[in-house]
Amino acid sequence: MWMKQGSLWQRITLLFCVVGLLGMQKAFAASARERLESIKNQTRRIESSVRLLRQSYRGQRTEGRVSLQKRLSDGQVNFLLGDYTSASVILLDAVEAKENRGKSGWLDANFFLAESLFKNGNYISAAKYYERIVNSRNRRFPDALIRLLEIANLTRKYDWINAKMPAISLDSISEEKRAQILYLQGKTFYAQDRFSDASQSFQRIAQNSQYWPQGQYFLAVIQLKTAPHPQNVENAIRFLKAGLGAARKPGEQSSAKRTRDLYNTILIALGRLYLEKNDYASALDYYQQVGRRSAVFDEALYEICWTYIRRGRDYKDLKKQRKEYDRALKSLNLLLDFLPNSTFYSQAQLLRGQLLLELDRFSPAMDGYNKIVKQYSSVYRELDQIKKN
Repeated sequence: MWMKQGSLWQRITLLFCVVGLLGMQKAFAASARERLESIKNQTRRIESSVRLLRQSYRGQRTEGRVSLQKRLSDGQVNFLLGDYTSASVILLDAVEAKENRGKSGWLDANFFLAESLFKNGNYISAAKYYERIVNSRNRRFPDALIRLLEIANLTRKYDWINAKMPAISLDSISEEKRAQILYLQGKTFYAQDRFSDASQSFQRIAQNSQYWPQGQYFLAVIQLKTAPHPQNVENAIRFLKAGLGAARKPGEQSSAKRTRDLYNTILIALGRLYLEKNDYASALDYYQQVGRRSAVFDEALYEICWTYIRRGRDYKDLKKQRKEYDRALKSLNLLLDFLPNSTFYSQAQLLRGQLLLELDRFSPAMDGYNKIVKQYSSVYRELDQIKKN
């Protein structure tokens, strides 16, 4: 027999239990009935997967031990098909079997096992196998190191990265992957409030890399966090403008959306900094460049409104002041009419009422306030009933 049946199925059962528990965590936010149904469905899927795997390898036990290359090939097929759980089960025993260590393909099996676990959200277990790849310095070393940095940022566990990264040379790595590693390393330093180390990492990113604009954004934030005085604000604006210029020219297609999101985020940041400097024209210029399909378009509209309000307050001339309030009201109406699901919606409703009062439009202001009361009083009653029950 190619493997002791007990050993294989014990590991399969253990792995599926782990995967099942991870999936079950997501169900606890739903109702009790939904949770129960979700657990039943997950259990059925696990049982089905175990049956398929048992059938797949039952006939092969009588033909001798399944080769490492066969397990690697089967694991890769399942991985490419998106069946990460089956890929994990197939590769686990091949990777952990002592007789396979050091053989051709063993490190590849470690890598695909780690990738399968990572895709399933089992980050801590995945890290163990990525560490093997990094320690071996084989051809998948850069990809494994990138994953370990991603895991550190996802789990907020930085012990391995802090201990091992200083001794790891990036000289033999391609320029783009080196830039990605420096960017992710900078994020780990930033998350630990090691702003000086983070700045050094971000500054080492090559300017022609797709990660350079993101590094510039973080450098701007670090400037504001470390010492928010006028000179640091100017430095932050300089970094943001540099990042904005680079983000205008997205590189490869796969990074285009991320670059657009970053571009709009930088526009919002520049608008805020100029607003704090009371440079209303520059603030409006950046806010108004935010794309209408952007995830932060509602935020831009809301802050455009406040820019007009603040500029209006600076005018002593009542006529000019009212004109700015009218402009603010138009921005709010855009948000309220076209973005009803915005997180700023309720704040915009209240602000609209205040602006209408400032403009002596009492009737529409009262209509707006009554609408808010009617809208949220039902929610209050439901919450009160829940509290009583």
